[in-house]
Amino acid sequence: LISAIFIVIVRPISVMVSLGFFMGRRKQFKWRDLLFLDVIRETGVISAVLLVIYAGVLPDGEVALAVGLWVILATLVFLPLITEWWARRIRVLAAK
Repeated sequence: LISAIFIVIVRPISVMVSLGFFMGRRKQFKWRDLLFLDVIRETGVISAVLLVIYAGVLPDGEVALAVGLWVILATLVFLPLITEWWARRIRVLAAK
């Protein structure tokens, strides 16, 4: 459930906030590109390092570490399975 919340809510917000500036007529990204990045954006190494560094400082660091690592694992297992389907669905990748 927490993984789904991060994939469906948190990551799209972070992508829109960070890359939304690059949209428009003369800009590099279109809405479809951002939709693709919302779902497929890789998460892993940096998140894991930050979790390990701050786990000892956070009040419930062990819980945060466990949840964070499960979210990363779910992302790395699930997203490669849907990447091509999602790209075709939002027409970022041409149909076969």
